[in-house]
Amino acid sequence: MTAERGQCVADTGAGAADPARTRRVVATLIVAVIGFAVQQTAVVPAIHDVQLDLHASTEWASWLVTVYLMVATAATPAFGRLGDLYGRRRMLLVGLAVFAVASAGAAVAPNLPVLLACRAVQGIGGAVYPLALALARAAAPGRTTRAVSALSAAFGIGTAVGFVGGGVLAQYVSWRAVFAGGAILVAAGWALALPLLPETRERAAGRYDLIGTVLLGLAAIALLGALTLVVSLGAAAPATLGLFALAVLAAAGWVWRERSADDPLVDLHILRHRPVAVANLGTIALGWALFGSYLVIPQLARADPSAAGYGLGVDSAAIGLLMLPLAVGQTFAAPIAGVLERRARPRLVFAAGLLLVAISAVLLAVDRSSVPLTLVASLVLGLGAGAGLQASSAVATAGVSADVAAASTALNSTVRRLAGGTGGQVGTIILATFAGSAAATPPFRGYRVVFLVEVVLCLVGAAFVVRPAGGRRE
Repeated sequence: MTAERGQCVADTGAGAADPARTRRVVATLIVAVIGFAVQQTAVVPAIHDVQLDLHASTEWASWLVTVYLMVATAATPAFGRLGDLYGRRRMLLVGLAVFAVASAGAAVAPNLPVLLACRAVQGIGGAVYPLALALARAAAPGRTTRAVSALSAAFGIGTAVGFVGGGVLAQYVSWRAVFAGGAILVAAGWALALPLLPETRERAAGRYDLIGTVLLGLAAIALLGALTLVVSLGAAAPATLGLFALAVLAAAGWVWRERSADDPLVDLHILRHRPVAVANLGTIALGWALFGSYLVIPQLARADPSAAGYGLGVDSAAIGLLMLPLAVGQTFAAPIAGVLERRARPRLVFAAGLLLVAISAVLLAVDRSSVPLTLVASLVLGLGAGAGLQASSAVATAGVSADVAAASTALNSTVRRLAGGTGGQVGTIILATFAGSAAATPPFRGYRVVFLVEVVLCLVGAAFVVRPAGGRRE
């Protein structure tokens, strides 16, 4: 997130254009991004192992992914704004340090509540990647495209290593080794960044919106808690209704705060620009389907086909391999989508990505116990997500002024994470509802409902992206 508010002092660091220094800076950022990306996804194939070891229910174990996303929803724009005010290098170092300490804490967590608390603190690390991108742009003037491409590739590599490495460690060592290994990687990135990363001199004017940060985080966590309690207590339980009410009140307060504050955490006024509104409608579907799959695909693959009538009956290591095509597809699709955007409208690329995600959901909805079909569905999901994520930023900034573009990108990232956390938890609730109180595993029709919801959302999102309100094509 760049300094989109107030006037900034230009970065005049003499070494900013030095090729050798630029290479050192980008290489350091690559190490930091890989460590962050590995830890972000390595937990996915290990969720079942955590669930068994700590005696947790499926819906509470799913918090390992969703609580991270919900905290990152508020932390990403918050750290972006703090970076604008106090320096991006400083905030990157803070983010990496907090992420490493939380990872180490998760490795020795004695129970699920402590583990979830550590995972929530890890959500602060969600700001690492956008801060790294901002630092790369500042360090490589004239070579911004190469620097950003290198970090994008590093993120994809880290994601892939996280899926495979997390599965192998959880299966053959311990789920605790997943977090311990992540702590070491992130700490290595921090140790390199401390002496090698220069601080940019640009600073934004204005104040930090602490109230907006608290309200956004409260709304996200309250919504997550209410959705989880639907399974165990019911939708009409006082605790469930109370958390839903708190989520609504906090969200309403946040919207009011962001619309009235002089220096908002997220500038909601930019939704008046039709490209921004359209991009975020499509992003809701994309985030919902992508992050929801992080929870649903491993559950589906782990099911024993002889007992459940579906599933692959595989272990954590194999689940990591099944998720690998998703990371590979996402890594290769993003640069290809960037090239296509210069030849076709970004809207069409975004819509095509959403359609690929919908096709992946259809494949999974008919895949009862086929490893090849699961691998194909994972790859198609990665291709669609990579293209969609790349194009969504272009759509969100199309036709808007430069001072609005950065705020639009920040809002798009916030919407994607919030939709992802909600989608993953709703998918878990649907499966738990179909399973009932007596069944250990849900029937396959529960998974079909989850994937059908994803298909509908992606098709509706694609329709909005291709033809915005009023029917005028841009």
